[in-house]
Amino acid sequence: MEDPPDPEAATGPTAPAPDEHRQWHLLGARRLELRSLPLPAPPPGGAVVRIDAALTCGTDLKVFLAGGHARMLQPPCAFGHEMAGTIVTLASGPEAPAEGPHRWRVGQRVAIANSASCGRCSPCRSGRENLCTDLHYLNGAFGEYLVLSPRFVRRALHPVPEGLSSRDAALAEPLACVLHMMELVRGDLDLWRREGSPTRLDAAVFGAGPLGLLITHQLTAGGLRVTTADPHPQRLDLAEELGAHETVALRRHPGRDPELTVPERLLERRHHIAIDASGTLEGWLSALGAVRPGGTAVFFGGVSAGVLALRAHPIHYDEINLRGVYHHRPATFSRALEVLLEGTLPVDPLVGPPRRLSDLPDALDEMEQRRVLKVHLEPHS
Repeated sequence: MEDPPDPEAATGPTAPAPDEHRQWHLLGARRLELRSLPLPAPPPGGAVVRIDAALTCGTDLKVFLAGGHARMLQPPCAFGHEMAGTIVTLASGPEAPAEGPHRWRVGQRVAIANSASCGRCSPCRSGRENLCTDLHYLNGAFGEYLVLSPRFVRRALHPVPEGLSSRDAALAEPLACVLHMMELVRGDLDLWRREGSPTRLDAAVFGAGPLGLLITHQLTAGGLRVTTADPHPQRLDLAEELGAHETVALRRHPGRDPELTVPERLLERRHHIAIDASGTLEGWLSALGAVRPGGTAVFFGGVSAGVLALRAHPIHYDEINLRGVYHHRPATFSRALEVLLEGTLPVDPLVGPPRRLSDLPDALDEMEQRRVLKVHLEPHS
């Protein structure tokens, strides 16, 4: 883990925001442009944050290859959503001091969630802000500065704990998604524990990308025996490093990539919970085929399109639970920062050394070639 930041640097003098900055924009499939843009003043109640660390993720790669995302962004637009930085401007206004739990200050280090809920609809009032009927999304992590609206200042900023590096704080977004999933499935797992299961609960994770590895670590930390499956040997090695008790190499069908051959021993229906983190229909079906009667199949990886054909008999007669999982909530984002500060999650195996902002195209190419998991960009280096 990199050295923690100097606490004096977090509260000392902060350079004001410049008139211009650089920011990557997605123009379409495989089309990026690093633009020099005017940096506007924030609206009343808004803020300008200097981006100190940004991380790439599998969603960025999928969006780059596809040229957009049905819900989160449509090109041309700013790009990137995992970030941490420092407040350099706060705009006074009637909305500035109100709804959020914090009074922000210039020079304060923050992690920025990539969505902001309304706080007023039924899901928000029920603590399910990820399902907000007016959820606003934020992109622009791959840039030097970011202008935040009052809503994002109130509902998406989180203070970075003293002693936590900006790189690690930027990992809060994907970890918050995993912690959200863990909360959703806790009741299903507790039911097995209440019924006195004599052995440790078994879990299967399909996909050992960054999110699959985070899931592997959190399930193991929760006392489950985890089997992680992926077609890439180096990722399976990382899964073992992060706590997997067993790994399984999936095989690709020759000439029919990305369809996979799943070993029969993974489909013996012995797992209390099986999670797809690959974001493919094949992964969803594999998770469904790996759970025991009464178990839970979790569709964590998003699938943008397709129809899932299911066998009705085992879902009904074996009481298979189907669990969709989406995004994160403010509570799980805050908890993610706490987990990262605890230091129990090894970050170094997941995130490579820091690179310059201009290296983003090379970083995405290396991710596509499966040479790296996540890339750490330092926009001001």
